[in-house]
Amino acid sequence: MKIVFVSDLHGNLIDDISPCDILCICGDISKHTRSVYETANWFNLKVKKWLNDIPAGEVCIIAGNHDEIFYRKDLLDTDFRWHYLEDKSIEIKGLKIYGTPWTSIFLNWYFMKSEEQLKQVFDNIPEDTDILMTHGPPLGILDQPIGRNLKHIGSLSLKEVILKKKIPHTAFGHIHGSGGRSLEVLHDEKYLNFYNCSILNEHYKITNKPIVKEL
Repeated sequence: MKIVFVSDLHGNLIDDISPCDILCICGDISKHTRSVYETANWFNLKVKKWLNDIPAGEVCIIAGNHDEIFYRKDLLDTDFRWHYLEDKSIEIKGLKIYGTPWTSIFLNWYFMKSEEQLKQVFDNIPEDTDILMTHGPPLGILDQPIGRNLKHIGSLSLKEVILKKKIPHTAFGHIHGSGGRSLEVLHDEKYLNFYNCSILNEHYKITNKPIVKEL
């Protein structure tokens, strides 16, 4: 099964999505300079058409810290071609996919919690998850905003849950400086795969291709 992972579009509805069984969009779809009403209009017209045109069998999507619109889902049409996952799972062709949008607190954005609150959220991730979609990365894994500093700024509680539950595939974005990269980690005799699928760099320029995997 062919899976395409992408994140941090920030208003760029890219046209190089290759044909796939499932497209996973890991948040920050919106261009955050728009008002929530402008964003809703853009989603209802532009994003809907883009989703209808892309060659994907199914689309799974989560929110990111710039996606205020998902606090106001009443402004969105109800017939989008997506599975919106906010702390919930879906099974597609035998693959169990779980999505959660929450990240560590940074400035005054959306879908953010303290690390203590994040632990409570991430503890609910099912152990039989095949693909985990988050917006932010786990601590120490593709979580460095290269170009600004070399600090690891991912979530410790997310990392602990992934390792404890041995989730085989985790896709995220948020930290643009580590985008477009994959990492395979051997943990307790099992390989765990991580994908930072941000298409943008730290200057909000498109520099990375979507990450494509055969599962």
